[in-house]
Amino acid sequence: MLRRFLMSLAIGTGLLSLSSDGQTVLFSDSFDRPDNTDISAVKEGMSGQLAPLSYVEAFEGSGQPSSIQITSGRLHMAVGPGMSNVFVDYNFSGQTFGTANGFAVSLDIVEINSAASDAANRFVGFGLGMTREQAVTAGDINDSATTYRGGSSAEGVCDYFVDVALDGHLRVWQCGTLMRTVALGTGAGTLSVVFVPSGFEAGSEVTATAFFDGVQVDRRSFCWSQSQANYIGLSARASNYAAVDNLTIRTVTQVPPSLEVTQTDGQTLVQEGGLTDQIVLTLTADPQVFPLTVDIEDVLDPNQVTVWPDRVVFNPTDWHAPRPITVTAIDDDAMERAIHDTMLRLSLVAQPDSPYDGYPEITVPVQIMDNDCGSWGFNPADFNLDCQVNLEDFYYFVQEWIACSMPDPRCQDFRY
Repeated sequence: MLRRFLMSLAIGTGLLSLSSDGQTVLFSDSFDRPDNTDISAVKEGMSGQLAPLSYVEAFEGSGQPSSIQITSGRLHMAVGPGMSNVFVDYNFSGQTFGTANGFAVSLDIVEINSAASDAANRFVGFGLGMTREQAVTAGDINDSATTYRGGSSAEGVCDYFVDVALDGHLRVWQCGTLMRTVALGTGAGTLSVVFVPSGFEAGSEVTATAFFDGVQVDRRSFCWSQSQANYIGLSARASNYAAVDNLTIRTVTQVPPSLEVTQTDGQTLVQEGGLTDQIVLTLTADPQVFPLTVDIEDVLDPNQVTVWPDRVVFNPTDWHAPRPITVTAIDDDAMERAIHDTMLRLSLVAQPDSPYDGYPEITVPVQIMDNDCGSWGFNPADFNLDCQVNLEDFYYFVQEWIACSMPDPRCQDFRY
């Protein structure tokens, strides 16, 4: 059975459009209102179809209301010791989006003002896929039972969470598990994610495409863990404060173009000297400008697998046709782990003005079953470890037996 899945992407260099054509802003907050430790006390700065909405300041690690505050027209979080969590008090579930293909969440990260220690965990970001109760009760990543993100002793409750940290990296999390780390080189910029759900019931698949300053940095799929539970929350951890601006939640009618990779039963498994496998490449949108090529190669040197073809070309008449790629293990003589692995790198080359221009590389994991002597262990009677049991092994057995004819704790006991 072929199972479709969306691969994680490495950061690219080109810009991909996040057009607002035909989109509806559901809720937006510029935070342009007087300074206040109650960020919902005044609704100025809020706009959109659902505005005004209120926030729930769910966790203030400092124990003071000043942990989350409006300051100089921006939202400051994690002010003082401890981290903080806040969420929009609205369930963005199925009926909210009408006939739209999906929705997008974006946030301007202005500054993470913090001591440099534990830089990967000095962060600010947003997550979704929570019930209201989960959003209210989640706390610190270290000292609570649950938290929005995860990554430490506390369980992450967001089905999807993305953050930018003081170390200049973006991190993507699913249900508290770190899925990807992308080097950005900065801790400030616009973080946005386009979500395309197949539904809002538990188990429904959601495609999430993450952008930083307009550059696509990650694309993956996840499933809702609960039905009709989609509260959206912000979380920050800094020794001084984290400042954000311009939170926007909007519908999406134009889905970002993608190169989808289909694997057999969700994995690619080959065997040296035997079993081959296939991946299938499919474009989800018209490249518009042709040709569009995809080069496929093994990232390891020496290569562990071969692919055929190692380049596919999409043209105006056949861009929508799936392209199968055969993966074959190289039958070497090296004894390796019984099941070892490599990665295929897919590099997409598009023409200028194509929506695929600047598309990030994709990596596809491949598992390889070794067929060399010893990879799967040795027969207990194979004394010389040559994967054959014959008179030569009997010779080694006799030599060891004679040498150990007297009781000696250093000798092998052949009674067992």
